[in-house]
Amino acid sequence: MPIDHIIKTLGFLAHESPYSRDIILQQKGLERVLEVVTNNGCPVQRALKTIGSFLGGVPPPTLRPSLEVIKFVFDCLNSTSASENQLLKTTFEAIEIICDTPEGARQLIELKIGNRLIDLLADPAVSEDSMDILLNVMIWVGEDPCFEDFEMIKERVFPRLFGLAQQTNRQLARQAIKVISNICCGPAEMVMVKLKVGNPRIREP
Repeated sequence: MPIDHIIKTLGFLAHESPYSRDIILQQKGLERVLEVVTNNGCPVQRALKTIGSFLGGVPPPTLRPSLEVIKFVFDCLNSTSASENQLLKTTFEAIEIICDTPEGARQLIELKIGNRLIDLLADPAVSEDSMDILLNVMIWVGEDPCFEDFEMIKERVFPRLFGLAQQTNRQLARQAIKVISNICCGPAEMVMVKLKVGNPRIREP
């Protein structure tokens, strides 16, 4: 059986059976999957979907992702261009699951994920679906030191977020306002008031 089919089957098993998922995780099965992917050239998107199946689910897994798994997903984010929309979306979905716990978010912050998020935030090639998840991840990793860099925030982050806050896509507008609020450490409602004062054309999402 081709390797990508085996990895797909493991992902299906993890998705359908939390019990089987936890047993495989306890036996470091996910690390083995990464080893096979690295050595045999399995499609990265398939590997990311399988990782998402292992890290998510109801109830959530008893074991949290290892640093090795988190680094693999982070490396995928760094190596994926904004024009690879489906792969980028799948990568963000895996990162979003990692961010479900404070420990996962902290490890991503230590890997300096904020700088990559800012690069992608400014890239017009990022699809709306990926941008929606990107903004959510920015909220989860809001303690990243790069968000305390005033010049970077002023020059690269706020102009893009203000533009998204004026989007007709209400979900994106709402997410952008949440990120601005998070950076400003204030309630989203107050940020909306300030934005309306600065630009009356901004609509309530």
